[in-house]
Amino acid sequence: GTDHVDLSSALRAEHAQREARNLFVPCRDAANAPTIRGSMLTSDQLRDVIAQGEQLDVEFFSEERSGLSDSELVEAVSCLANARGGLLLVGVEDDGRITGARPRHGTYTDPRRLELMIANQTAPACSVECGVVSLDGKEVVVVSIPPEQPVTATVAGVYRRRATDVHGKWKCVPFLPHEMQSREASRGMIDH
Repeated sequence: GTDHVDLSSALRAEHAQREARNLFVPCRDAANAPTIRGSMLTSDQLRDVIAQGEQLDVEFFSEERSGLSDSELVEAVSCLANARGGLLLVGVEDDGRITGARPRHGTYTDPRRLELMIANQTAPACSVECGVVSLDGKEVVVVSIPPEQPVTATVAGVYRRRATDVHGKWKCVPFLPHEMQSREASRGMIDH
């Protein structure tokens, strides 16, 4: 029949309500979801995170010149999952300028669809929380990766980890097999 709900209109309305509240709203029912760092960040808290710059557990992604592909985003999730979890902030330059994230789903970004895409493109599935925060009239997509993840790859078989370059800047680098074994042994996950 004709008794169907226009899902895209409902999602746009939900997105507009979130933006009006100017809060990062977790993408799951907060009462039932595990507490993951990054949940319920206010705009001021997010500004504080950005002011501290990129860290072992904080990565900025620019979309000022070109959009971030799903594969690049999933590799970054794998990278942070293989460290100690953390936050990916899409729409923030390396120097902390807020330039805004591009809409990932037509005219908006659907955090739930983003969560599902990440879970489906990581192995084992990495259960993240996503949200959209409006800062200075620009949207920042926040992806919160829980700590204590097993070694995580993309389904394409890409393993990444966090490291610093010679200038002390954080970045993602290949995660080599002997490093994975060492990491899991140090966590007590492998018997020798």
